[in-house]
Amino acid sequence: MSPFLSNFSDSSAIIPDGILITVISVAFYRQKKSLFARHFSLACNLTGQGFILFGFYLQFNSLAIVALLAISLAVLMFFIVPDPIQQFVGAGTASVLAIFAISVNEIPGGIDVVSCVTLPLGLYLLLVPTRPLDSRPTAYALLLVPPILYVLTQGGISADELMGRWLGRGVQTLGFVWLFLIISKRQEESWKPVIFISAFVTFIICLLAPIGNLSFLLLLLLAFSIESWSLAVVASVTQILLVVKLYYDLDIDLLHKSILMVAVGFLLLIPWFMIKKRVGS
Repeated sequence: MSPFLSNFSDSSAIIPDGILITVISVAFYRQKKSLFARHFSLACNLTGQGFILFGFYLQFNSLAIVALLAISLAVLMFFIVPDPIQQFVGAGTASVLAIFAISVNEIPGGIDVVSCVTLPLGLYLLLVPTRPLDSRPTAYALLLVPPILYVLTQGGISADELMGRWLGRGVQTLGFVWLFLIISKRQEESWKPVIFISAFVTFIICLLAPIGNLSFLLLLLLAFSIESWSLAVVASVTQILLVVKLYYDLDIDLLHKSILMVAVGFLLLIPWFMIKKRVGS
């Protein structure tokens, strides 16, 4: 066997070293009596997986293969090492690599394609309890990473880009429908008209708003559904950043840009006013 890290550019050395470190991390994770062992296991696990992914990239020079491997490792470690941080980092890394792999291969709408998998899977893991494993960290990674990556990487947005991307819009619209159905079942009959009108307004917004804004509106509705303040704060802050970025990057004239912002804001005020009036009465 080659010396440990004898040549960092040699995949034949990096991959076995990564596997060895990962196996050691699993062994330490089984020692649940020690807090140090848990933390050391997490560090080794992430390091070992990083070595494996980097070694495969050197070997095949393909992001697609690395992304598939990252997905496989995330699924495997979900059952073997169900650590919350490991879950979040593994699922998040797999999502990022999948998006970049699709983008490198010049498949249009890479984030949309990945979101078709991550969004329904994330909603399912968060809304449908899985026992005995806690899948919430994986669900949060699947739901948060693609839209946040959209905010960080999206450049100038054309009018066609604004009104296009119907694959992503369709998936997110179905996500809204699912959440509204869940909320409707939990509320009293007197709230049904408010929920119905809110759902209709949301559908109109899905036709008008940029794809990134829909992601965070969906996360805000999800935060309300599961009563998660942390998710609501993350979604709200990122939504504000996206609106600011969108206003400067959107490649249409100032008048139409302002009309779009005002229209979406006005639509959102309709369910807000109805809910405020309903609560006040």
